[in-house]
Amino acid sequence: MFFTLQKLSAGWRERVGPRTRLVLKIAASLALLVLIFRLIDFQKLLAVLAGADLGLLGAALGLFVAGQMLNALKWAWLGEAMALPFDRLRYLRVYWMGLFVAVFLPGSLGGDVGRAVLLGRAGTRSWAAAYTVLADRYSGMLFLLVIGSLACTTIAGFDGLRPWLWSLSAGVALAWLALAPLSFYLAQRPTRFKAILDTIALWEKQLRRPAVLARVGSATLFIQLINWLVLVLIAAALHLRVAAAVLITVYSLITVATLAPVSINGLGVREGGYVLLLGLVGIAGEQALGFGVLWFAVYTGAALIGGLAWLLPIKAE
Repeated sequence: MFFTLQKLSAGWRERVGPRTRLVLKIAASLALLVLIFRLIDFQKLLAVLAGADLGLLGAALGLFVAGQMLNALKWAWLGEAMALPFDRLRYLRVYWMGLFVAVFLPGSLGGDVGRAVLLGRAGTRSWAAAYTVLADRYSGMLFLLVIGSLACTTIAGFDGLRPWLWSLSAGVALAWLALAPLSFYLAQRPTRFKAILDTIALWEKQLRRPAVLARVGSATLFIQLINWLVLVLIAAALHLRVAAAVLITVYSLITVATLAPVSINGLGVREGGYVLLLGLVGIAGEQALGFGVLWFAVYTGAALIGGLAWLLPIKAE
């Protein structure tokens, strides 16, 4: 079935050009936004946003920036584990450059692609650079899903969501556990992809050393806890009476949903997700949408700060 879906996806991409896909994504985002604004009172939404505590929002922005700095350092650790010839300052600059372009590129993974290209543009180890970005994204998603799944067990109104979250968590974890032994096994087989599989097996061996796993894992956990506190601060800024467990559960589900290539940077999916999921615990649509808007504002604010990295030169290696 998996390969059938792959063939269908590939066939669809062949028939539908990139411009058409972009137009469809824009149309989907606009349709979702129109639907959302038909369900809420726009004047009440403006009142919710106007009543936000700017001090708490500033604290949320500062904390999120600190978390992204740690994420940049974590990415550097991944690159060092794979012996890439880049210093930590390069990782820091490129990370923030990628965060900046992510706001403007038509896709939630656009910033990741930008990071991979910018880091490896010197021509050395370009695929290895992309692999570090993949490892960074994958580890963050795994920890977020596990935390969200654990938090979801404490929420009475989310009974129907628990199987989905735990299934996603288990699927991502099992894929990670299977990747190394599978790549090692396939690398021993005489196939046309042996050279590629040998390289992946080497990368996985480097990334799965106990010291690397301990350092990257602890950093990833701390980053997700920082993001959780950012969510709590935004909720407090809006005077929302909502459990912290609800916030991280909703955030984890929406983060996964925005990865689907059906909209522009998750626009519409993200906002509709907050209205739908927070509505399950009694949060009014205007407040839920206000929360989604302010979370995106904090992310965008940090990304715009990251735009300053474009003014700094990147030394070629």
